[in-house]
Amino acid sequence: MHFSPSTSTLRCATRPWRRLSWRISCRCALVMLMGASYISVCLSQELPSDLVWKSTKVVAMPSDEALPSMGQRDDWQALLPVKPSPPVWRSWFQKDGESNSTSVTWSEEASLRNAKALQNRLQLAGWLDAEVQSSWNTLRCGAQLELAMRCGARWKVEAIEVDVEGTGLAASKVMRHAALEEGMPFSQTALQEARDRIASGIQQDGHATFHAGLVSFKVDTLGASSSKGVQLTIVCATRKASSSGSLMEGESEAEEMHPLVHLGEVFWNGQDPLTALESGGLRSDVWRHVGTFKSGGVYNPSTMKDMYLRLSRIRSVDRVQMSTDLRWDTLAQKDGSLRRLAVLDVDYTLVQKPSHDLGVELDLVRNDARYGPELSTTLQHRNPRGWGAENAWEVAFGYVAVAPFSTLSTANFLNSGEWTLQWSTRQIGIAPLPLSMFRPSNAPQTVLDVGWNREVWPEFTRSQIHIQHDYSLTENDARNARWHFSPIQVSFVNLTNEDEAFLQWILDQDNPLIQARFNNHLNVGSALGWASDWSLGSWKGRIDMQASWAGGLSQRMAQAWASPESLDETTGAWLVTSDVPLIQYQRVLSKVSGERASRRHPRLSTAANVLVGFANAGETTPSLPLEQAFFSGGANGIRGWRLRTLGPGNTGLMEDASGIAGVGDIRLDLQFEQRMHINDLWQVALFSDMGNVWLHGEEAPEASVWSWDLRGFGWGAGMGVRMDLEFFLLRLDGGLRIHDPGKARGQRWLGQASWKGALHLGLGLPF
Repeated sequence: MHFSPSTSTLRCATRPWRRLSWRISCRCALVMLMGASYISVCLSQELPSDLVWKSTKVVAMPSDEALPSMGQRDDWQALLPVKPSPPVWRSWFQKDGESNSTSVTWSEEASLRNAKALQNRLQLAGWLDAEVQSSWNTLRCGAQLELAMRCGARWKVEAIEVDVEGTGLAASKVMRHAALEEGMPFSQTALQEARDRIASGIQQDGHATFHAGLVSFKVDTLGASSSKGVQLTIVCATRKASSSGSLMEGESEAEEMHPLVHLGEVFWNGQDPLTALESGGLRSDVWRHVGTFKSGGVYNPSTMKDMYLRLSRIRSVDRVQMSTDLRWDTLAQKDGSLRRLAVLDVDYTLVQKPSHDLGVELDLVRNDARYGPELSTTLQHRNPRGWGAENAWEVAFGYVAVAPFSTLSTANFLNSGEWTLQWSTRQIGIAPLPLSMFRPSNAPQTVLDVGWNREVWPEFTRSQIHIQHDYSLTENDARNARWHFSPIQVSFVNLTNEDEAFLQWILDQDNPLIQARFNNHLNVGSALGWASDWSLGSWKGRIDMQASWAGGLSQRMAQAWASPESLDETTGAWLVTSDVPLIQYQRVLSKVSGERASRRHPRLSTAANVLVGFANAGETTPSLPLEQAFFSGGANGIRGWRLRTLGPGNTGLMEDASGIAGVGDIRLDLQFEQRMHINDLWQVALFSDMGNVWLHGEEAPEASVWSWDLRGFGWGAGMGVRMDLEFFLLRLDGGLRIHDPGKARGQRWLGQASWKGALHLGLGLPF
């Protein structure tokens, strides 16, 4: 049987190459014809009029010139006048729970409106030759609007001139305040920002009659030497006589320039500061501390605004009203000096809050050990004796626990309570130093806090009586840098109602270091703290450093003056009463956190946190008490573990243990998050945490002692969902253990043993 060449199984057909190439050409032509026919049919086919508009897509045509960034495209797309049909699930992610669920069908009118709006945005950003073409594409269940941007070259500012004729302003100062540079991209947004800077700068120079409405820009695209350059002229207009009230009386045309305004009289609730002992309910010492001005100086609105803000921050003040009166100085008018004719009088009027107030507040408590809701009732006494102080009596109850709502049994609810009875006072200044020693920007404050707290844990009940005296002042207001100093911190801690299983766990440990953590004790110490905002490039964050110490001076005084019978025979600690020793310790905690927003995708941000803590027990204290020790794991720590189930070091923990483990003297947390804002309500995050707690000292077990060995670090990663309700943020994080230092070797890494992790319900961001 003979086979034709086309069905031959040989490597090469035996027919001539010319005939073979002819058949191949015919087949290619047929395929191309079929493709062209299909495309022409699709293009000529009209979309159904009832086809639902599903989405909008903005694309930029390729170009050798600079193109808008992804962030700009996302912002412009969000501002388009006509929107497509919202997804059904979008109403689930709205704060008000409502969304426009009406289906929107495609239309040429909508595409033209959006194309025109996008073209306007491009031109305002400097792409003056930009064109936008719109087209509709069919999707599986609807239509998609595609807006194709042909941007062209971005125009630049080639030259800048200033026109201040007849205004009395200096062109050099206008140019300096504008902060525009030749060669920068031409952008209306940049011009609007420059307009505000010019108005603010000229006003701070003393020309109070000038404002942003008197600044305009002239753009010349024909006189530029380059094809894509513009000549920019900043025009400052003269003031209008009809808009300045009494200042315009009797002035000539030459006086239409903006005069240099000087500060006139400053009043406190209509009273003269030189004679008033008390104005608006505040003593004159408080007024002078907040701000003192000399009449006759050049008027600067920023300094007057600073005083307004400082008065608003006084806790007893409800609101502040600042009124101004621009007038002629008749004495200066006789001298014929035009630049000293205008003066501005300022009057600050305070309205105080009610002297007594009773409030009910629902708060959310969060710390490293426990968190949960707290309901409090507060009676406030404001502004006693005119010093702007505030006294408060508070009674509170909270459902605060290691893991609230983890189980809803009656026993768990009753073993998770917290009661508080507290009195506090806040005053301006640092007694006994006079207020005149501090700058107004220091915002010195004194706080005295006396209270009783009762915390019910599943293992025991912890009661505490405390007295704390704090001083604080601002170092740098721009960076929100503030110092805190507590010269006196006194607390008495008493543990009662110990659970039988917990007591048996302490006996089984047979370790004096663990037993000393749960003793009754007295704490007499001090603390110092400093916190400040920081920025480095696109990173912004906050640094917080705290140090505390206790027992050193008190112990030496007891050894010198107390009887030998009052000292513990084993440790030498001073016993205030039977089984209540005075503890000694030193503790340092530093935290640096920051966040950086993505330039290409504004909804994305990267956050990082580094926390380092070290604590050391004194010579008469075997180990740190529980409240001064460090914990790891939990909603704000290494999130692959529940609170106090990680560490110390390579120490393993039984999941059904009846005691409190995971406590250390050294703590190190390294945390990283990639956050995405879906909308104003919902956020998601991917995170990775690494760290642990460790012990130090000769008596600590070898497996729990600090070392630089990475095998002692716990490593977890996971995902979180956050709901921002404005007044607080609710967070659900799930972490998986990648490396567990508490496991035996060969079972520590993910995949070497059964997978384990933790699910956390948190309040607020972890850092």
